[in-house]
Amino acid sequence: MNSTVEQPVKEQPAAGKPATIEGLDLSAYDPNDYGWFQLVQRSGDAGEAWVADFQESKLYDLVNRCNASMIKLRTGKRDEGKADLDKVREELKDIETQQPDVPALVVHRWLYGADAFVSYLEGNFEAALEELAICETAVQKTLGKFEFLKPLAFQILDLQFQRARVARKERRWEDLHEAIEAAREMVSDKRPLVVLEDGREVFSRTVVDFYRSFDLSEEETSLLEYFYEPQRYLERFSWNASRIDMPAGFVVPYQ
Repeated sequence: MNSTVEQPVKEQPAAGKPATIEGLDLSAYDPNDYGWFQLVQRSGDAGEAWVADFQESKLYDLVNRCNASMIKLRTGKRDEGKADLDKVREELKDIETQQPDVPALVVHRWLYGADAFVSYLEGNFEAALEELAICETAVQKTLGKFEFLKPLAFQILDLQFQRARVARKERRWEDLHEAIEAAREMVSDKRPLVVLEDGREVFSRTVVDFYRSFDLSEEETSLLEYFYEPQRYLERFSWNASRIDMPAGFVVPYQ
C-alpha cells in the first residue's frame, strides 16, 4: 500500500470564476453546503422543519465532521481522518437504528464520499467507485422523498468529477472523457442530474426554477445565480474539467 498522500492543488482565480458578487464575499459560502442547506431552510414550512429536525438529530454535525476529516486526509493526517470517520460511522449507525428515516441518508453522501477519498489514496480504485455509487444512491433516495431537497441533485456533478479523477489516476482515458462529457451534458441541461426511482428526472434548470419561485432576499438570489445558474456553472465546470483532463503522466489530486 502506498502511504504517500497526494496534496491538493491550491485553487487559483480563473477567468469566469469571480471571487465576489457586488462586494459579497463568496469565501464564506461553500457551493456544496450553502445551496442545499440554507435554501432548503428558505423553501417553506416543510423545508424549515426538515432543517430543524436535521440539526436536532445531530446529522448536520456528522456532515461537518466528515468534511473536517477530509481536511485531515488532504493534509497528510490519514490515520486521524480515518479514525474520525469511523466514529462518525458508529454514531450514524446508532441514529439510524433509533430513527430509521430518509434524512440519515444525507450523511451517506459525505461519509462514503470521504471513504472514497481514503480508498483513492490507498490505491483501491474499485472500492472508491463503489463508494461513490453509494453516495449517488443516497442522493437519489433522498430526493425521491423530499422535493425541497432538490439542491442536493448538484452533488451528482461532484461525484462525476471524482469518477473522472479515479479514471485519470488509472489512465482509463475513455472513461475519463465519458465522465467529463456526462457532467458537461448535466450542466447544459442535455442530461438529467439524477433520475429518481419513480422515473422522474431532475435537471439543473429544475433546481433553479424551483427556488426562483420562492421569496428570496437579494443576497440569496445572487448566491442562487452564482452557484446554480447554468452559465455560471458552465464557467466553473470548464475550469474544473481543465484540471482533470491533462497530459498523460500528470497526476491530478483527488479533491
